[in-house]
Amino acid sequence: MLKKLRFTLRTRINLVMLILLVLFLQVSYFGVKKAGDALIIRNKTGDLRAMGLALADIFEMKNMTECFEEAGEIYESIPEEVKNDPNITDFTDYYKDFRVDYGAEDGLNVQELIKAVATEQEMHEICICLLDWINERIVVIFDSEENPAGYCEKYEMTLLNERLYNGEYFASKEDDGRMMIGAYAPIINSEGKIVAFVHMLDYADDVDRSISAIIWIMGLLLGAFFIILWIYLYIMIGRSVVKPIKQLSKAANNYIREENKNDDTSYFTDLKIKSNDEIKDLATAMEDMEDSIHSYIADIRMAVAERQRLDTELEVAARIQMDMLPEKLQSDRFEISSLMRPARVVGGDFYDYFRIDDDRVAMIIADVSDKGVPASLFMVISKTVIKMCILENPDDLGAAVEKANRLLCEANKEMMFVTAYIGIYSASEGVLTYVNAGHERPVLYSGGAYSIIDMNHDLFLAAYEDETFEVRTLHLERGDRLLLYTDGVTEAMDTSDNLLGESGLLKALESQTELHGNEIINLVWDTVSSFQKGKEQSDDVTILLFEV
Repeated sequence: MLKKLRFTLRTRINLVMLILLVLFLQVSYFGVKKAGDALIIRNKTGDLRAMGLALADIFEMKNMTECFEEAGEIYESIPEEVKNDPNITDFTDYYKDFRVDYGAEDGLNVQELIKAVATEQEMHEICICLLDWINERIVVIFDSEENPAGYCEKYEMTLLNERLYNGEYFASKEDDGRMMIGAYAPIINSEGKIVAFVHMLDYADDVDRSISAIIWIMGLLLGAFFIILWIYLYIMIGRSVVKPIKQLSKAANNYIREENKNDDTSYFTDLKIKSNDEIKDLATAMEDMEDSIHSYIADIRMAVAERQRLDTELEVAARIQMDMLPEKLQSDRFEISSLMRPARVVGGDFYDYFRIDDDRVAMIIADVSDKGVPASLFMVISKTVIKMCILENPDDLGAAVEKANRLLCEANKEMMFVTAYIGIYSASEGVLTYVNAGHERPVLYSGGAYSIIDMNHDLFLAAYEDETFEVRTLHLERGDRLLLYTDGVTEAMDTSDNLLGESGLLKALESQTELHGNEIINLVWDTVSSFQKGKEQSDDVTILLFEV
């Protein structure tokens, strides 16, 4: 059922237009409401500020400022520990004898005046408050709601000071969602000191009514506009977009069903699409694609044939490369086993071992930088050069390696290099003389346990013509084994890119110390293969085992 559900291009366009309409109306609503709120609130708070200043002017008469000064004296008489207590919310007990009808003898009663103003202007509340700058508290002494004098609350004095002198206002949402706005006006005595201030509070109910009317009008106009635009786009898109795309889709399906793509039959040139836009560009591109596909098919057939020829040649090269490697060498005094598994068809690793005379045998394991065909070619050259130099001067291994290095540096335009471990074993002396040119550290089995031979190695071959190499010796007893390998063993990676490392190699070898010859070679290869957990081999793996 779900597979048959299909949204046409027209349907998607209609959905997009509907979503855009909803989003546009929402943005318009909130934008107009916010702007209207700000404008109407500013005007309303301006009126509140003006009324507050008018009341302050009346209160600044002598008898009124004396009233507020008296209220201030009462507050000053309150013990400091009481005023400093942040848990105190009112001082009504101290103001129970305060004359809230102060000024009635002059025909001006503060309480009645602010109540009358609040009633006439339909305001929420008018308060007359004292200031406690030290404890950051305001104290209500007159309230249009006729609450007792002495109620107090914490207030940020810096913000209140700015609002008193700069005429700033505030607006905040109440718990019931209504907007509360307010303004302040200072009451100053004859000495220019603020003795109290007028606090005007009111709800901005008319803001929501004004904005709602504007929103309804805008909604009706925008709705009518979008319906007209919707109809126009529906017709225009159907003619200029949907119909040509259907033609192209039909032609493409017919072309797909055609089995022989080499025919000269044309499916796209007869469409006659008249538009001069991207649809026309698409039709032209389809025509060009049809012509190109015929050419590509012919080219692909030629490329496949060429690839098959190259694969055959690589397989031959791989067989030749493997044929260059020596078979297992063994005598009554030593045995050499080996294995190489290239990461590609041909590799850059190699090993070699050969007799120098009846007493001595040479062994080499090396790793050419890079992989594939270039590395395999340099491998052949390196193997030939090193063997030749050893046979020319078997009594001075250092000189032989240095000559091989100079020969490899010549005409090395590709800047390839070779890490190599080169050794000559004397059976009569039981001594292996060797040079390590940047190669991996060997593993030695002696005294019933495997261990890594910790040594400093020289620089790899084919780097600098004048490089010298240190010749070292290793005494081997009957039953000892020397395992040589390339970095494809220790740098084998699992699916999480963790390396096998020397520790993993030693752990595998120590698990079966009774093995010999090809059994050890196969153990190392199986360890590498299982560690990779099916991940593609990233580097050539070469192993050489010398047993005394």
